[in-house]
Amino acid sequence: MKRPAQGLTGFVANHVSRFTDWRNTRNERRSLATLATISPTAALNGSRSDRRSARAAIRTLAKRRPDAIRNWYEAGFPFLDGTRSGVPSIIQDARYDQNLVTRREMLRRMRYWSQNSGIYKSTLDVRRQYVIGTHAPVITSLSKNTAFAEIAETVFEEMIKTAGLDGEPLYQLLAVAFDAKKRDGDVLSIDTSIKAKIPIRQGTKYAAVIEKSVPRIQLVEGHRLETPPNRWNEEGLTIVDGVQFKQVEQTLPNGAKRTAMVRIGYWVKDAFNGFTDDEAYSFIPVEHSQLIFSATRINQIRGLSDFYAGEVTLALLEDLLKLEMRAQEVQSNLSVFITNGAGQIVDQKTQAYVGAIGIKLAKDDAGKPVVTTNDIEKAKEVYSKVWGGNQFVGRTGDTVEFLAPNRPSEATQALFEYLINLWCAASESSRTLVFPKSSKGQGTEVRGEFDKFNTSCIGEFNLNWKPLIHRVWKYFIGWALQNDERLAKFKESVDDWERIEVSPPRSVLVDAGYDSAAQLAELAAGVTNLHFVAQRLGTTAKRLIKLAVQDIYELKKACLIASGQPTDNIEVKPEEVRQSLADVVKNLAAMKTAEAAKTAATNPKEEPANA
Repeated sequence: MKRPAQGLTGFVANHVSRFTDWRNTRNERRSLATLATISPTAALNGSRSDRRSARAAIRTLAKRRPDAIRNWYEAGFPFLDGTRSGVPSIIQDARYDQNLVTRREMLRRMRYWSQNSGIYKSTLDVRRQYVIGTHAPVITSLSKNTAFAEIAETVFEEMIKTAGLDGEPLYQLLAVAFDAKKRDGDVLSIDTSIKAKIPIRQGTKYAAVIEKSVPRIQLVEGHRLETPPNRWNEEGLTIVDGVQFKQVEQTLPNGAKRTAMVRIGYWVKDAFNGFTDDEAYSFIPVEHSQLIFSATRINQIRGLSDFYAGEVTLALLEDLLKLEMRAQEVQSNLSVFITNGAGQIVDQKTQAYVGAIGIKLAKDDAGKPVVTTNDIEKAKEVYSKVWGGNQFVGRTGDTVEFLAPNRPSEATQALFEYLINLWCAASESSRTLVFPKSSKGQGTEVRGEFDKFNTSCIGEFNLNWKPLIHRVWKYFIGWALQNDERLAKFKESVDDWERIEVSPPRSVLVDAGYDSAAQLAELAAGVTNLHFVAQRLGTTAKRLIKLAVQDIYELKKACLIASGQPTDNIEVKPEEVRQSLADVVKNLAAMKTAEAAKTAATNPKEEPANA
């Protein structure tokens, strides 16, 4: 069917309409491009042409494409106009950002600071004290079988005294692993065993000693986890930086199938010639190991040093310190600069003296003294005997300003303070504990800082070290159920032997007495229980109760002995233990009230002690 012919008017109108649509589309595209490439600063305060282009683009889009107009987010603007420094970063997966080169270079640098930086060591010591604690971890068995729980705790305490491959106690392993993880980024814990002689018990006596494989824990530093040379062709495919993966099939909730890569183990270099000897690498399955690190990205494969954000700050601190020390040495070394009209003493009385010590005085045709370098050095020796220290003797006309040691300046000291604060913030550490400053903050400020630091330490303990201690319990007690006669009798009757509670180290306290009073008051009121009180003290409720009963028992026994009465039937009642705690609460509360009143009377404007 033929299209009906259109007149000239229709032809022109059709083409004008097409041209208008094309022009409008072109203007819209141009306007979008203008707004996408001009910065907010240039649109408001740039050149006249930039401002006009931005306004024209906004008018065009407001009329035809209002949905295309967006508010500017300066931090999200992709083009620089020179008013901000460039940010060298790109968007990619964690394994490309945290690759072998990045991880090992950071490991190298942080090991340098661990050996040469006092503030680094202080930070590590403080965090270890409140994350790992100052003693072996406190374990409470939550098994319903109380007889098993008590014996299992005793057996575990015995076993962790020699938990390491070389007989190290578990506490030492945790402390070393903590340092390695913070510095290197990750540390590998391996379940292993050694042949050792163990006693076979019958009742309470040793009946025999036999040699068996006993469980041990081995630690491996992060730099020993790497891809073997004979598997470099698989790097990035089935193995990444020493971590072996395997492709598995997964079923989604909707029934669809997909494949995924899951880690199945780690390659560890065992020998010094591991670079050339493929047999020097051992494969450690994930079932018998645990890679300890704090992940900061999704699907993070290896760990980076926990101080990754503060390494540059440590370098700036060292550079600033070296600069100030050089200036200080120069100022301290320059004690006296001596000048006179001729550069040396030339009157008649001194000519004989300086001539006697070997200084030759020469004069020019005008009768003025001629000073040589040798003359100045000999004159300096004379002045040294008079003034002491280091002097500088100048020629005629030489002037050097005497600089008294006045470094570092107040501005430099403020810069030092800022960098130290920046490091403490990057390492999630308390400035008050790591590097105390001369000017202290208010009590509320310090309490808030300690509370934040305490929360950070407990979080790190629960994230990294509590799971490791759980693993050690399952490994050691699982072995003991099969090989230790004290627990073997519970093998068939206890099905909840893995349930335990791991108490975090003692909390960071500002006022130990006041905090204890508050805890005991809550305990007396029934809003808490002895288990949580014991956790904050780094012990268990069982031990606190046992000690409290023992104290009352010994007190009663001593009184009976002093009065000449028999000590065969001493009874400690539960209410007596509770009453002793209540008395402590009252005494601490009274002490707190008295001290607060004394403080208010002495210094009314000072912040209250319980603020």
